[in-house]
Amino acid sequence: MRILLAIDHSKYSEAATQAIASLIRAQDAEVFVLHVMEALSVDTEKHQDLLNIAEEWVQHAARMLRSAGFQVETSVTHLGDNIIQDVILEFARTWRPNLIVLGSHGRTGLKRFLMGSVSDGVSRHASCSVLIVRMPEDSCEID
Repeated sequence: MRILLAIDHSKYSEAATQAIASLIRAQDAEVFVLHVMEALSVDTEKHQDLLNIAEEWVQHAARMLRSAGFQVETSVTHLGDNIIQDVILEFARTWRPNLIVLGSHGRTGLKRFLMGSVSDGVSRHASCSVLIVRMPEDSCEID
């Protein structure tokens, strides 16, 4: 099984990584950890700092998955003139995963409308299954 894990530097991506390790058998599973980096600054030093942070997050996810027995590849790619979901979908068309896994930030209402939802966009347009991992909220606990 080929799994594409698309992450950013958030607790939601951490939850998605943990979901793979706990829900999927590592035998014969290959995970590609992808981080799409936005170019937020033309400042070369700041760009390098952001690149280093992205690499740290990707390597952290890779270590977690390798320790669970998965084969793992990683990449940090740049957004360019695209939107994040398009970069993820284009990578998926090339790499051909059986499953795409993403964390959901849980935005609703106006924030979701203004900022968009990467997970929604990927799930609507992916040619394979998509697992969207949500963070449990205290108010959603069952007694």
